[in-house]
Amino acid sequence: MEENELRKVFEEELADLHVHFRKWV
Repeated sequence: MEENELRKVFEEELADLHVHFRKWV
């Protein structure tokens, strides 16, 4: 029931994905 923490983790994961994507392209 800690939606805030989940959202924070999700945003961090998205940021990591974005960094990896920029590295590939």
